[in-house]
Amino acid sequence: MISKVRDICNEKKQYFVCEGAGGKSDKRFTAGILHKLNQPCNSKELEYIKSILGNFSHQFMEFYKNYNGALLFCDSLSDTAGFELAPVADWERLGEEMRAWYDLLDDEEREIDEFDWLNDGITFGQVPHSGNYFVLALSGSNKGKIIYSDHDGLEPTVYADSLFEFLEKIISNPVNEIEHLGCYARYSDGKTNIQWIPIQYLVNR
Repeated sequence: MISKVRDICNEKKQYFVCEGAGGKSDKRFTAGILHKLNQPCNSKELEYIKSILGNFSHQFMEFYKNYNGALLFCDSLSDTAGFELAPVADWERLGEEMRAWYDLLDDEEREIDEFDWLNDGITFGQVPHSGNYFVLALSGSNKGKIIYSDHDGLEPTVYADSLFEFLEKIISNPVNEIEHLGCYARYSDGKTNIQWIPIQYLVNR
């Protein structure tokens, strides 16, 4: 899986064919796409991953020993990105941000199965600019799975059974996943205020 991610990220010419949000344009815009892969984790960071993820650390260790996080399907003309795997140093902060959305829940609500991952889940990623997060459940009915924490209505769902399945979904069909996760990624033409929404992913080899 790591080599597949690397190959995708190294493709030189990648694009999203987009349509305008809200019917503001009947035209199409082709947005240039790039990916930002961070440098590998150091030994201390890898030990941290192993210590907090325990039995679920293997795939995370495999990814993070190559890249300490990544921004995937970034807009070449703005700060938009489709998905973020956060650097290890950001996990705790993201976890605090994620849990803040659930402050309205009382103790009884937190005990139901829908939220049984909340207290000790590790927030390792997000959909940028959305308030929605990817969380590895360390306990509860979905232990070991990736939860998509959607702040809209506080309706978390299982997104993937593992980190590698998570990555496979994203890189195999990014347009579908951007739409499925709430269509928060809006791309720019650098000239107008139209928010361009991806409808097709193209790679020119």
